[in-house]
Amino acid sequence: VKPTMDAYCEFFGSGDEVCLQYQDCDNIILTGGGQVLGVAIPDGALFMNPPGINLDNKWLADIGVQVREIELTGDEAFEIAQSLAKRASISWLQTVESTVSAEWGLSVFWNAVKATIPSASAKEDPFEKFDQFPIQFISAGPYPPMDGYDDNGIY
Repeated sequence: VKPTMDAYCEFFGSGDEVCLQYQDCDNIILTGGGQVLGVAIPDGALFMNPPGINLDNKWLADIGVQVREIELTGDEAFEIAQSLAKRASISWLQTVESTVSAEWGLSVFWNAVKATIPSASAKEDPFEKFDQFPIQFISAGPYPPMDGYDDNGIY
């Protein structure tokens, strides 16, 4: 990945958002286990400062609630984040289905998409192979995310 990213950032410039995030990789800490904010970190885990995100896994959620000073347990924050992610995914897919089927008249195509079971590599490659990374921007939303909640209770 490094040669590809070095070439990309040389071409697009170091001010590009993707390049800025790539350059932040120098701040990643490889742990040999240990603890962060009293939470046991698995051997070989990578994290950036500040640590913690509530959706990745429950041990990171334990850190996330402390970093964000949220009065929840890590398990509670993880469950809330997972529930919100599912709701957002369902809403997004309903919008896609409506657009593809009703507006574009491609309901046969969309039904085939819904009925096809993807292989493991088809599901994993966009996350594991950097050349397929841009597909994630379809669902990523604005970055950086907004601070706090809006009037609808969405974070």
